[in-house]
Amino acid sequence: MESSSSCHRFSFVDILQATEEFAPKNYLGYGAFGEVYRGNISEKDVAVKRMNMNPEQGIPAFHKEIDLLSACDQVNIISLVGYCDEGDEKILVYEYMPNGSLYDYLYLRQDVINPRLTVEQRLEICIGVAKGLTYLHSGTHFNIIHSDIKCDNILLDRNMVPKISDFGLSRTRDVGSSASQVITNNIKGTEGYLAPECYEPNYKLSRKADIYAFGVVFLEVLCERQPSRRLLMLALPFIMRGELHKFTPEHVETSTSPECLRECENLIKDCLDNDPKKRPFINQVVDRLELALEMQKQQTSSHDQQAASELPLTISEAFSSGINDRIVLFYTSSGVVVETQGACQEARQILDGYGKRVDERDVYLVPTYRKQMQDVFGTSWYTLPQLFVGGKYIGGEDEIRKLHWSGELRKKLHRLPKRDYPSFCTSCGNTRFVSLSWCPACSFWKSDTIWFKEPEKYSPKV
Repeated sequence: MESSSSCHRFSFVDILQATEEFAPKNYLGYGAFGEVYRGNISEKDVAVKRMNMNPEQGIPAFHKEIDLLSACDQVNIISLVGYCDEGDEKILVYEYMPNGSLYDYLYLRQDVINPRLTVEQRLEICIGVAKGLTYLHSGTHFNIIHSDIKCDNILLDRNMVPKISDFGLSRTRDVGSSASQVITNNIKGTEGYLAPECYEPNYKLSRKADIYAFGVVFLEVLCERQPSRRLLMLALPFIMRGELHKFTPEHVETSTSPECLRECENLIKDCLDNDPKKRPFINQVVDRLELALEMQKQQTSSHDQQAASELPLTISEAFSSGINDRIVLFYTSSGVVVETQGACQEARQILDGYGKRVDERDVYLVPTYRKQMQDVFGTSWYTLPQLFVGGKYIGGEDEIRKLHWSGELRKKLHRLPKRDYPSFCTSCGNTRFVSLSWCPACSFWKSDTIWFKEPEKYSPKV
């Protein structure tokens, strides 16, 4: 294994050992110019891209990525660990991103493997991407136009820090050159992210094309709708009328401050302007995103303080029992409101992962639990889920996610009792429709005419 001043040069034998000879179990997917495998080099996980041998695109893209990434050193740009160049084998080795691409997170795995992103996380990811673009556009000895900014090319590390990847279509301009644009007659990029000028013959490719693509990414992140020309046709009328909130999912709209949403709406509109000259520069995009994030944080802080100060009864009074050593989650198993049921299920999954004893209280099945919620909040209008830990109010859906991702929830649960019952109730199929005296994880379902008979298979530890 050889090394240069910028990155390692691996032998093909090194690559075969790292990927277990490109074993199917290590296959991650297919990129624009080749297949990607997971590998391990020197006890460090890596992503290995085996380039296709298209002489017109694959080989030039290979050398371009080595040249560009070797010159880049910024937290939001994917790191090139090394490469292999032996005969027909052209291979790039990158740092491994355990959370996959932003596309995967938004559309393929959310609510199954990954919890939904909070509004603050969405903004922080977009700020990271914008800072990466700032570095590309003006932070190296030659300006880089990425030309293919999209959710597939934004990877997320274990801490959800975004990394811009896939530089095979990138163009460069030496600093000090009088030309701020590159004239080309080839349409290169991805449908749905291409700026209008990219469809013109002999169009002038500029950094403003990256701004347009970023605007599409930002719209996707807020609205969770996949990119296409149809997406923009549907979204732009809402944006122009100042009604972006009507185009966003309920869980995003209801948790975003009006001021933050308005700033995001205006930024998207400016990024997607048909006239490249009217689009903002990327450093201006960063400033406006950080302003939107600050607006959102102010609302979150105000909401948390207000929620804690407006509880009319002490929690112990409302629950009529000692709960200082308990995790209490109020949720609903009703599917009438799909978004609410999904949020409740997500909260249960998050808490289940900590292996702690959780007192789950289904307000749909047990009137007493509804009364407890009304007593705590002083109204029959409250959202679910709601979490209480050690006799203190923690918050709802967004607070649970935020604490989980930051690691603070683990700290809050550390001293509380471990689960001493199965995490999955086979008798009720995990719907929790049996007596608490039989299964502490389950609620008691009683109708006006029927009491459901308790199974007698399992008796929990006391």
